[in-house]
This record gives sequence, C-alpha cells and structure tokens, in this order.
Amino acid sequence: MATARKPAAKKAPIAEAIERSAPARKPAAKKPAGKPASPSRPASTRSKYSRPGIALATAVRVFGELYVKHQKGEFRGMPFVLDEWQWQDIILPIYATLNRHRKRKHRFALIGLPRWNGKSEITALMVLYHLFVERVFSGECYVVASTEKQAMLVFNTVKRMIKASPQLAAACDIYAKEIIVKETGCIFRCLPHDADTAQGYHPSLCIIDEVHVHKKSDLIEAMVSGSVGHAEGLVVCITTAGPKREGVLWDLIKAWTSNPFAYVHWVGAPDGADPHDPKVWRAANPAKWITDEMLRIQYETLPIWSFERYHLNRFPSGVGGIQAFPVQMWEKNGGVPEIDPALPVVIGVDSAPRRDRCSITVAQRHADGTHHWQTFIFDPGRTLEYDDLTQVEDQIRLLCGEFYVIRIVCDPAFMWLILNRLKAEGFPVETMRQDNAHMCGVAGMLYKLLSGGLINHGNDPDMTDDAMNAAVLERPPYGWRIGKLDDDRHIDSVISAGMASFVLEAEFGDMYSGPPVIVG
Repeated sequence: MATARKPAAKKAPIAEAIERSAPARKPAAKKPAGKPASPSRPASTRSKYSRPGIALATAVRVFGELYVKHQKGEFRGMPFVLDEWQWQDIILPIYATLNRHRKRKHRFALIGLPRWNGKSEITALMVLYHLFVERVFSGECYVVASTEKQAMLVFNTVKRMIKASPQLAAACDIYAKEIIVKETGCIFRCLPHDADTAQGYHPSLCIIDEVHVHKKSDLIEAMVSGSVGHAEGLVVCITTAGPKREGVLWDLIKAWTSNPFAYVHWVGAPDGADPHDPKVWRAANPAKWITDEMLRIQYETLPIWSFERYHLNRFPSGVGGIQAFPVQMWEKNGGVPEIDPALPVVIGVDSAPRRDRCSITVAQRHADGTHHWQTFIFDPGRTLEYDDLTQVEDQIRLLCGEFYVIRIVCDPAFMWLILNRLKAEGFPVETMRQDNAHMCGVAGMLYKLLSGGLINHGNDPDMTDDAMNAAVLERPPYGWRIGKLDDDRHIDSVISAGMASFVLEAEFGDMYSGPPVIVG
C-alpha cells in the first residue's frame, strides 16, 4: 500500500518573492587540492558562515530592500538598504550562524550602539522579518523596555513601516498597541516592564531596548526563559553604554560574552582612546548619516562624560560612577567671592538626608554673569536635633539683616517648623521640591556655570570636598541630577549653592524690577 505524502507547506507570497529575488546559486564545483578559494566572497565570510546560513541572512537583506522603507529623516521613503557594517556585524552573525541541525545557533544577541546609529530601525527590520518571512504560527513578538514610552519607539517605527508598504499592510491588522499577522496569527506588541506579568509570555522574538536603564534583570531572564520553547527563538538586547561598570547591562555583557549561544557586538571607543580626538568620534560612529559636524556640536555642548557615554558608547572608568564636576573644572572657579550688600541675593538651604548636616549658601549674580557664593555648614557630627535647627533659623535671620535677600529656597524635609516661623515673620521663604524636574535643572545649570568659570566659591575646603563627591545620576527624561560617589561623604553644600544659583539664573531678568515678593 502506497504511503500518502504530506503536501508541502505553501509559502507566503512575501517569502516567495524574496526567494525569487535572491541570486541563484549553482552547486559548488569540487576544487583541486591546494587551489585558493574563489574571490567572489570575502574569505572571512566563507570561513565563518555556510551557504545555507548566508542564504538566510540574505533573505533579511532582500526583504528590507523590497518591502521596507525608512520613515524618518533624510532617508524617509527610501528602501531599507543595510549599511555594510550592519550587514557584517549584526545581520550575518545573528542569522547566518547555524548549528549542525541548520538551526540558528545564536539564540541571544546583545548589540551596543551609540546614539543616532539606527537602533530602532535595525530592530524594526528584524521584527518585520520575523512577522512576515520567518513565519511562526501563533508566534509572539515583543518589544520591551524599562518604560512603555521607550518600548513604543520601536513599536511605532514598525507600525509606520508596515503602513508605508501596501503588501505588508494588507497582510496584517494594525491596532494602537498590537499588530496581528492574518495568515499566521503571530502578534507583535509592547510588553509591560513588570517581570511578574512577563512570566506568562513565550516570545519567538523579543527586542529589549536600552538595557542600561534596567534596574533588575528579572525582565530579561523572563524573556530568555520564555523563548526556550521555540526551536529558533531569538532575544535581542540593544542599548547604549550605562552610567557605571556595574549593574544589569554590565553583568549581561560579561555573562553573554562567554555564552556559546549568545552574540555580543559592541560599537564604541575603546578604553584609552582620546575622547577629544575627532578620529575617535568617527571610528565609534559607523553610520554614514552621522556627520562630523553633528558630533562636533554634541562635543561642544554636552559634558565630556555625557558625550563619551552617548556618542562614544563608552562606560565610565571605575565602579563608583561618573564624577559630575572634575577637579580641573572646580579649580578654575576658585575666585574670592565678593557679595555686595546693596545687590539682591538668594539663600539656598539644604539638609542632609541623614539629618547629620545642614548647609546655607548666600548666592549673588553680578552683571558680568559671575555667581558669588558664601556658605555656612552646620555639622554637629551627629543627628541634628531641634536646638541645632534653631541655630540654622537664627543664621538665616542674621543673613537677612546683613544682605538684601529676595528669596530663601529650601528643601522642606525636616525643616517645616522653622520655615513656617520665618515665613510668619515676613521673610521671603519658599520651598523647592527636590524632585527630578527641579534637581536636573539645578545640575545642568551648575555644570554650565562651572564650565564657563563663572562661579567664585573661594576654594572652601568643605565645599570642595562636597563637589568632588558629586556624581551623575541619570533621571530620564529630565536629564541628570547630582548624587554621591561615596555615600559616607556629603554633597549638601553644593546642593544648597546650586538651588540658590538656579533661582538667580531663572529670575535674573526680574530681580531689579521691584521689591522682594514672598512666594508661597
């Protein structure tokens, strides 16, 4: 009795078109022993990848050129043609590296790219390929990030690319936060960043964006675990460098570098490369759309540690994080403060979180744009008690009698009683919340003033010690704020001075227009 043969699976029209567009390959002829390999393909490619592997990777490239168009910038409306570095360093290693069963060997990939080098676009191409060509029936494709807003950047890029292609748009249903391929039922959506809710998902493809902002590794572990049920499940992490040589991203780089099933590729300046050298900038940014002028503008505008991290994709040296104000910058602002009693001043007050120290800074802005600081630090060497706070209150009264104080800005923590009492007596007291929106503004303004040599702080040793302990704490989307390099040391004098100067800069245009105004 003849055995019935199972009919061959019907290929999707898009997959058939890609196969027809791929160059025909003749069977390889046997070569005489010792004859050098054909120069039609680079030796490195021949030695690393098999013909079936290169054919699979080529399908990704052909699919982009036939069906995907860029949707922003100068390339809007143009076919997605991979740059050579994208082909050689991302697509080939991930898709052309096969095991002995001709299945994808690299199940996990970690790609590090500087900003503007097309992270969202290259991952969008991979998502589209998995949805429409590498078809998985009832498959699950996800993009996840530390926030839904960040994850939606990739999702919306994919959605715009689909809408720009009549063939792709006709093959799926598009919703606000979900795309479903009609033929296979494969879905693509954003996932919540809560790892507990992610445990029930089983991705055939998962894109994890900007790993450097992840506080815990639970989400990545959930996606890796969930992908194991797919023979060729793929988890791709794509990110820029982190603020410290520790944490989730740093640990992931070390772990996946030694994992035979993972591919790690990092584009950026190596340790020891001069961050001030334009040749280093160019080498760290392979994308042809990034011009030298763009990099020059960023170099001149950003703090050097920020430029290194975002545009050279380099982690800061050391474990403690990035020093906010390098010693050379601080020292060029060491002029003697000259505070004119007849001109307006702002007083900033900050109490240390452990209540073991309190700082008061008198700040004045002169007509040439320079800021002059005089700081008073209360440091009893123990937790500040009620009597200590009354000393702070009395010092503020004395300063208001000595100077023309137009505003007193203060962190309200632990100090409500004296603030209310001073305000009841008619002093211009107001609170400044030390949230990200305010304190990131304070940090950016301080860096700008110190970079320009516009602060006279008198080289006060306690304040200098605080400034040298100031670290960069990233707080997207606001920017960065001041934290501590060493938790056992202080930064409160820099915070009190920064709050006062922040108000001076923000209000300078109105300060001479009338008498002091009490702000509630």
